[in-house]
Amino acid sequence: MFKIVNRTFHVSRGDSGTINLKLKNTTFRPEDDVVFKIYEVQGLDEAPIIEVHASVEEESDTVNIILNSEDTNFGDLGNEINDYWYEITVNEDRTIIGFDESGAKIFKLYPTGEPAPEPTPEEGTETE
Repeated sequence: MFKIVNRTFHVSRGDSGTINLKLKNTTFRPEDDVVFKIYEVQGLDEAPIIEVHASVEEESDTVNIILNSEDTNFGDLGNEINDYWYEITVNEDRTIIGFDESGAKIFKLYPTGEPAPEPTPEEGTETE
C-alpha cells in the first residue's frame, strides 16, 4: 500500500511508490537536489531516518520521487502503525513541504500487508 491522503502518507513497510511532485510557479532544473526525508516524531533536529534524492533530468514543473522497498523498510517490526515526520527540500535551502503553521507532515508506516483507511468524502485524495 502506498497512498497519500491530505499530505499524509500511508505506506506498508517494504512497499514502493512514486511521489509526483508538482508545484505552482516552480521549474525544477537538472542541477536541483530534491530530497525526501523521514524523521522520528519530534526529531527534525536529528539526522533523518532516510533520505531519498530525486533526479531532475530536464527542466520541468514536476519531479518524481521514487521510494523503493528498501526505503520503506525501517522502524519497529511490530504490528502497530508508527508515525514519522517528513519533509521535502530543494537544494537544502528551501523546504517545500514540511513542518509549517498547520504542524508536522505525517508519514504513517503500517505493518506489512496492513490496508490504509479509506478517506472520508470531505478529505478526498491529494497527491503531490
